[in-house]
Amino acid sequence: MLATSVVEEIKQQSPYYRESAYGLLMSLYIELLRIHASSERLSSQDQERERDLQGDLVISPVLEFITQNYMMPVTIDYLADLCHLSTTHFRRKFHEIMGTTPLDFLNSTRVEEACKRLKSTEASILSISEQVGFRSISSFNRCFAKLMGESPKAWRKGAHTEAQSAKASILEFTGWV
Repeated sequence: MLATSVVEEIKQQSPYYRESAYGLLMSLYIELLRIHASSERLSSQDQERERDLQGDLVISPVLEFITQNYMMPVTIDYLADLCHLSTTHFRRKFHEIMGTTPLDFLNSTRVEEACKRLKSTEASILSISEQVGFRSISSFNRCFAKLMGESPKAWRKGAHTEAQSAKASILEFTGWV
C-alpha cells in the first residue's frame, strides 16, 4: 500500500510530491525495519541504520505540527522545543533532513494550501492569504511568486483556464461539443 502510494505521488507530480514521497518512503522503511526486527536480531550495521533513522525522525513532531497548524503563527523556538532540541541544532538538523529551512518549509506548506483554495473557491486572494497564515498580502505575494513562478492572481486565472480546458476536452470526447 505504501509503495503504491509512493509510485502514485511520483506519477502525479502534484506540488510537493517529493516531500510526500519521502515521507511515505520513510514510513515504508519503518515498517520494513519492524518486520526485520521481529524475524531476527538486529546486526550492528542495522542498529547503526536504525540510529540514523531515529535521528531523521527527531523532526517528525514539527512536520506533523506544520501540516496541521500551518495557518497559526509559530516561532522557531517553539518548533525546536517540539523536538527537544536547541534552536541552533534544530535548524541544522531540519535543513540536513529536509533540504530546506523550517521557515521555507512552513511557507511552502502555506502556499500549497493557498493553491488548493485559489483553485477551489472564489474567496479573495487577501482572504486566502490570511486563512493560510500570512500576516500581510505583500509577504504572501512575494512568497507565492517565488515558489510558483507567478502571482496568485495569474496562477488562479491559469488554474481556472486549465480546469475549463479539461472540462471542454471531456465534453468534446463525449460528443457534447
